[in-house]
Amino acid sequence: MSSSPTSPTAQVLAQWDDWSARCTDRLFDLDARVNAEGTDDDRLDIGAVFVARKAIVERIEAMRALGPRDDGRAAALAATPLVDEQGGRVADDLPSAAKLVDAILGRIEEHLREREADDAAVAQARTSATSALDEAAPLADALGDHVAHVADVRGRLAAAGSNVAALTQLSAEAEHVLNELRLADGERRRVLDAIPGTAERVAALSAREAEVRALVEEVREKVAPVPNLAVPSVAGIGEVPAYDGLPWPAARERLQAHLTKIDRVGAALDEVERRFRAALDRRNDLRGLLQSYRDKAGDHRLAEDPRLDPAYRAAHDVLWSAPCDLGAAESLVDTYTETVNAILAGRDEEG
Repeated sequence: MSSSPTSPTAQVLAQWDDWSARCTDRLFDLDARVNAEGTDDDRLDIGAVFVARKAIVERIEAMRALGPRDDGRAAALAATPLVDEQGGRVADDLPSAAKLVDAILGRIEEHLREREADDAAVAQARTSATSALDEAAPLADALGDHVAHVADVRGRLAAAGSNVAALTQLSAEAEHVLNELRLADGERRRVLDAIPGTAERVAALSAREAEVRALVEEVREKVAPVPNLAVPSVAGIGEVPAYDGLPWPAARERLQAHLTKIDRVGAALDEVERRFRAALDRRNDLRGLLQSYRDKAGDHRLAEDPRLDPAYRAAHDVLWSAPCDLGAAESLVDTYTETVNAILAGRDEEG
């Protein structure tokens, strides 16, 4: 006989049926997961839940069998202690038994989540470390660097088992080694990529050397003193050194020295040109300054003034001589410009 759909017992039994269905789904799902990846403690907990669930289901069915007019007896039965097949006490009453089952299932779920998270962390760290080492190994061989280090990390990785902390540290170490090798490989590529263009660079420097030497000769003829700088010889750079078949560290030392020599000769040519051109530019600037003050004096009808003309002629003679004495020219131009300014200032005061 079934209970009335409208009776309190029927409503309570519907709630217990819902709980039982949810509990059964959780229990069998967790049972499968525990059998696959759980611990002995988890298996004991699952067994305890099966025992408690059986006692709960039997009590629910006993309440259902009382009939529609036995609400009082059903409530009393729900409040009676539950025991297992051996007579062991499961819980003080039906709600307590259900609460116990939910608590145990929750504990198992939490344990499984923690282990799954640990397993994921182990897998991630191991995968990351393995990937970094797989990329690092051929780079280390090609570069002749960190070969033993890569092998050592791989050996420690194999021995780390499921130790999350150790695997995480090894993953970070493998990434660090890989980053160093990537940087070294980037430098290797840069050096090797630069070598084919060195002949063209040296040819350009040779043409540049000829231009700088011509500039130096021109400046020596036109001004004095000149910078005490020698023009570097591009011929001293030499040919690209042989490096085929050498380990990269040895090849790198040779090739980088060659590239550095090219850079230094280029920089030295730049400096010689800058310094010598500055000396010539200084003479030209002084010429321009002298003429601008000559024009300024002319604007005031003072160009031929006996107080100015001798100073102008003296400065002009030095500036248009070869080689021009820059020290003397600067002093003479200063004298002329100061005299022009003084005469004009005196005129302003008289006016």
